[in-house]
This record gives sequence, structure tokens and C-alpha cells, in this order.
Amino acid sequence: KLEPGTYRGWAWGPGSQSSHPAVQEFELTTDLERDIVLGGIRVSGLVTHAETGARIASGFAAGSVHSPAVRPERGFVGSPEARSRRGRAMEERHGSAPADVTIEVCVTSLASARTAAAAGAHRLELCTALPLGGLTPSVGLVGCVLEAVEIPVIVLIRPREGGFRYHDDEIAVARADIARLSKVRSSRGNAVAGFAIGALTDEGTLDTKAIARMIEAIDPADTPAREWCLHRAFDHVRDPSGALEQAIDLGLDRILTSGCAADVTAGLPTITACVERAAGRIEILPGGGVNAGNAAEIVRTSGVRSLHLSAARWVPEAMRFRREGISLGAGAAPDETRHLETDEERLRALFATLAPDA
Repeated sequence: KLEPGTYRGWAWGPGSQSSHPAVQEFELTTDLERDIVLGGIRVSGLVTHAETGARIASGFAAGSVHSPAVRPERGFVGSPEARSRRGRAMEERHGSAPADVTIEVCVTSLASARTAAAAGAHRLELCTALPLGGLTPSVGLVGCVLEAVEIPVIVLIRPREGGFRYHDDEIAVARADIARLSKVRSSRGNAVAGFAIGALTDEGTLDTKAIARMIEAIDPADTPAREWCLHRAFDHVRDPSGALEQAIDLGLDRILTSGCAADVTAGLPTITACVERAAGRIEILPGGGVNAGNAAEIVRTSGVRSLHLSAARWVPEAMRFRREGISLGAGAAPDETRHLETDEERLRALFATLAPDA
């Protein structure tokens, strides 16, 4: 039981656009054994008494953390002030092994966004053309998804398929997409929570100049403060450790990675090494083959507190008539009569494996 006093702990609150818990100091004026609610903000996880230093786990019920996190104001992306504040919060989060794991679901349609949110996803990554590795979604799709769901939405910025080495025109397109999509709002005022970005040089290193130009597409004074994820361009770098340090220097919030391997199972040693090297300075988000069969093992082995997956299934076209022998694409095309949708049963099965009593 927590006695009244000043504590430091993780706080989640409605209306924020971040998915990370923020370490905040707060005054506790009531005794509660589980979730502590102060002015609409729920405090959960590891709580430290400010005067005595006693650490008390307040705990929380499985599945209770569905609202975005409250984050302190941060300075310019990549500034020492921003990195230090982010590092303190993530170190606090990573060090205590809470019962929750943030699940980010990659979706490509409004229907899938609704399905993922209903199944309990904590955050969405929105893109199109997932069989091509994902491309930037339209303004219309982003707006409709923001209108339909309350959870944070990260938008993938990838101007074309086929690798991550971009020339100036493609970077200009990426910047324009970021600038425009950052201004999209739902009728409730919800905005895009962040962007997944990335670019590589000819030699397989992060193109830090191109990535910085993408970040600079948003005015630092713009609100809410956006999250920046390094997408799976990271899996194609020559030196993962060096790229991780570059990502930290750029002020990015997380790295989405399969561990530079064909899938997360094969890449688990690299994922674990990245978590250890990051030491709370940046979040490592495993993705690429995450499912109900391996999710718990990934969390146990690597120590990550978030996972990325699509949980998608192929859905055949509903048309009764179909003209054979016509392809809409150039060259050998996949089956163009089907599309991907989020499978709610697969997603709920994954949540079941991560439940505290699983």
C-alpha cells in the first residue's frame, strides 16, 4: 500500500500522443494498492518514494494500459536535452520488467486499423503495400484511421519500393509527406503520433543527412511532439552497432528490427545485443515474423518491452466475375485478386501468450 507523499513513477494519460511511459514526479494524496489515478493520469509500474528512496511496485491489471503515455516536453529532436530526458524515462521503464508489453500492429487499411484496435493493440503503424515492404499511406487513409481509433498511429514514410538509398527528389517527397501528414487531424483533434523513417548510403550505413532532413520537415515547435522510429532499413546496414549509435545521435525514439535476419527468431541474438548496447537510450522494437508462437520467448530472451507485427491474413477478392490473364503490374505479379487484412484471432492469440498467468 502506498502512503501519501511525493513519488516518482511511470504515468499514462488520455490525450497524449506518445507511446512511452514518462518518469514523472507526482504527489500522492490517497492510498491505493493498485492503479493510482491522479487527475485523469494513471500511474503504474515501479514507483519510488522521493524522500526515502523506497521502491514500491504499484502494479496494474493485464490489458489496462491502452492509453498513450504522458511525456515531458522535449527540446529539438536530437538535442542532448531531448536524449537525456528520453534516456531517463526508458531506463526506468526497462529496468523493472513490468507485466505489460506494448503491441504495435502494422495495418494497411481502415478495416484493419479498427480490427487491431478492437483486439487490444496499443499502437498502430500505418502503411500501404505491405507485400512490398510497406509504402507511405495516403492523406485520406491517415485521416480516416485517426478518426476511427484512439490509440497512437505511427505513419511509415517510404516513397517507393526497392531498397532505401534515396536521391534528392525522393527525400523531397518524403519531407513533403511528413509535413502534410503531420497536419492531419481527426474531428477530436488527434494527430499522427510519429513517423517511421530511414535511409541508407551506398556503403550500407545510415544516411544521417537524409534522415535529419526528414525530421526537420516538421517545425520543432509543432505540437504534439512526434516520435521517430528507424524502420527496417536498419536490417540492411553493414554494422548494426554503429547504426544504433547513429540512431541515438539523431534523437530517434526506437528502432524496428528483425535483428538483421530473415525473421526475429533468427535475429534474436542481434536483437538481444542491441537491447544491451542501447542500455535504455533508445527502444528496440522487434518485428518481422512475430507471432503467438515466439512472442513470449522474444520478450524473455531479449528483455524488450514492445513487439511489432501485422497478424495479417490473405483475403480473396469478393467479385464473382474475374477476367483471367490480365495483370495490373509489370513483370511477374503475385495473385492480384487478394489483399491483406489484420486477423483478430491471431492478434488475440498473441496477447494470450503474453498474459501474466500464461
